[in-house]
Amino acid sequence: MVVMDWNFLQACSMTFFAYTCQVQLLPIYSELVRPSYKRIKKVVVYSLLTDFLVYATVSTAGYFSTYNFTNPIVIYRPALPSYDPDYTMILCAVGILIVMISSYPCNYNPWRQAFFVFMLNMPDFSNTLNILVTVIFTSFSCLISILVPNVSQVLAILGGLCSVTLCYLIPTICWVKLSTHHWTHQSNLVPMIFFGIFVVLGYCSVIATLYNIVKGQPFIGTRSDI
Repeated sequence: MVVMDWNFLQACSMTFFAYTCQVQLLPIYSELVRPSYKRIKKVVVYSLLTDFLVYATVSTAGYFSTYNFTNPIVIYRPALPSYDPDYTMILCAVGILIVMISSYPCNYNPWRQAFFVFMLNMPDFSNTLNILVTVIFTSFSCLISILVPNVSQVLAILGGLCSVTLCYLIPTICWVKLSTHHWTHQSNLVPMIFFGIFVVLGYCSVIATLYNIVKGQPFIGTRSDI
């Protein structure tokens, strides 16, 4: 039986966050030997396909083991009967740990470049300034992890706010603004409605997650019988 509750919003935001890779697009494009639309499209398709296969493997392994008693985060599931320690979930936890650790420098480098170039207008920055910004960024990230140790809440906020805005809201606005047709034209209404649904889901998830944090509840709609 499928149970629909507030966890659906959180799941949507975490999915949005999982497939956010636009920040890497320009750095990857600049590193191609012969950059072209066809080549960067191939990189994007292969990257998303790899992400999908990894996430699908982890999620299905957890869900089809416990079905309706699956935890909000799959790797939190209890060990199966006669299968303790749960080597499958240990392997998944290690995989997620590797992804989290490797994603930090991968996401920080393009942010640092954009920060110096677009905000400070400093394409050439000193090593001292680089270390200073890195320390501040790392300290701020550690502070957030200490204040909000629940990673699902952090991912829900990042996915529902940052990912939705960068991946759906801003591109849709640019599409409509650059279109030669009126915003009510079918070519504009279709993406506005399609991506507008994602935007609403993401922002509603952020509101629900913040409300949940204020109330001191670790999860939205956590099952008490797990």
